[in-house]
Amino acid sequence: MGGVGGRGAADGALGGWGGVERAAAERLAATGVGCGWRERGGGLGLALRGIAHAAIDISDGLLQDLGHILAASRVGALLHEDRMPVAAALAGMPADVVRQAVLGGGDVYQLCFTAPPARRDAVRAAAQAAGVRVTQVGNIVAEPGLVLRDAAGQPLARLPAGFDHFPSV
Repeated sequence: MGGVGGRGAADGALGGWGGVERAAAERLAATGVGCGWRERGGGLGLALRGIAHAAIDISDGLLQDLGHILAASRVGALLHEDRMPVAAALAGMPADVVRQAVLGGGDVYQLCFTAPPARRDAVRAAAQAAGVRVTQVGNIVAEPGLVLRDAAGQPLARLPAGFDHFPSV
């Protein structure tokens, strides 16, 4: 998965998250991050055919879209917040803003995928051939659910939400 919290981060910051500082949203918007600008994954999805077990584009936020894979596969995931790629445009912003942008920001249009550990070299080769960077941010586990650990290894009790297509009025 590449570019999480980069492309699409502005979507979340400008999308009305409670408590997001206007300066943060303006900085993201000024960088061209998100807001309709999309950089495709250079054919990574096709390159991962026969390697990845599952894949989804990150359009509604990493946690929400990964949740679709987990539900369909009846498995869980253990993610590590300190492994998440973070866009330079988010530097110096409050931690809660960065967390929401990286984990809940939409319109990223990068791939979230799962692949067996034994295929790690094949994943790297596919990414190189597609000209994109991939980052392992966690592991699939047998027990359903999603656990996100902070840099100290502690599970986060409250996870950021992704885009809600059907908000209650």
